[in-house]
Amino acid sequence: FFDTVFLSVTGFDLACGITTLETEEAAIALTMARQARKVVVVADASKMGAVCPALICPVSDIHVLITDIGLPQETRDALVGLGVQVICV
Repeated sequence: FFDTVFLSVTGFDLACGITTLETEEAAIALTMARQARKVVVVADASKMGAVCPALICPVSDIHVLITDIGLPQETRDALVGLGVQVICV
């Protein structure tokens, strides 16, 4: 069990969720996310709108997104509306 889990992802889409390329990696990441009190996703802005074959979890399952300043404002607003804390560095 984890207090906080940090996940690096290959795809991040508001409708499709957070995704990666490998099914096995997604299964491990999902298990870690389900056993954590807080899920933090680390993804640069180039991952936004990308959908990869293996779903980790829906965006509603994450608590924090750490990204760069290239994140579109409309995406940031949508995430904040879903209750996701957005940190741009």
